[in-house]
Amino acid sequence: MLHGEEWTCHKKYYLQLYRGDGKLWKQPNDSSILQVKDIPLSINFKGWYVDGSKVNTTTKDKTVTARITLSGGDPRQYEIRIRRDITWVPDSTVNSITFSYNGASVVMELFFIPPYATSEHGTRGYHVDLRKDGHTMWTMAGTYPPKLRVTIP
Repeated sequence: MLHGEEWTCHKKYYLQLYRGDGKLWKQPNDSSILQVKDIPLSINFKGWYVDGSKVNTTTKDKTVTARITLSGGDPRQYEIRIRRDITWVPDSTVNSITFSYNGASVVMELFFIPPYATSEHGTRGYHVDLRKDGHTMWTMAGTYPPKLRVTIP
């Protein structure tokens, strides 16, 4: 550990050696226990894509891909949702996927065809959020972009 570096110890590991007939050796004391720092979940919105090109605006007849990178954090079940941003009422989920995440870096993609253009039926645009254990833990920035605007073809 470097001078001034802070570590939060959530997990402890030690070494034991075995041979077929029993234990040969165990680390002698707690001072030699390996301490592992938990790495917080990092979420990075990589963009909206239509036909392989990154976009900020699209038409409502196009298939749109939302791309997010996850790294670190706890291995568990997560849910990514694409949400329709609606004026004066709660946002609605347009598409979602629940997946098992193992803590390694991964790129997740979720597809949808926008059902409404911006300004249709109170729609302001579309955004992405991430949920864990039924609670929203991350929502993309509230500006346009990165939120997606949709036009009528």
